[in-house]
Amino acid sequence: APNWRNSRYMLKQRIFEFIEVHLDDTELSPKKIAQANRISPSYLYSLFADNNTTVNQFIQARRLQKAYEMLVTDSNGALTVSEIAYLVGFKNASHFSRTFSRHFRIAPRDARQSGLAGRGA
Repeated sequence: APNWRNSRYMLKQRIFEFIEVHLDDTELSPKKIAQANRISPSYLYSLFADNNTTVNQFIQARRLQKAYEMLVTDSNGALTVSEIAYLVGFKNASHFSRTFSRHFRIAPRDARQSGLAGRGA
């Protein structure tokens, strides 16, 4: 059993890395992830079920986290909220704003402002 657990863990790490590298791909899907890692979609779903999440929930959470980090570190506003949304793989800026606000309980533009306040700007 330890070898099975270790190989499952390693596979999950490889999948997480793949997702991270391809976050900006608006067509990133469970099917694409499964194919790239040479596993069946149902096995992929079972790997995420271990963590009580789905593949799509995980992808969305990572995209939102990356967007949040980009917003609070982009102090001079070099990128618009819409540009950040597209850079992290959202196809639609208004959908991004709604999802971001629901997830963090703060609007993207306000998250940027909180980043500025944190630096005394």
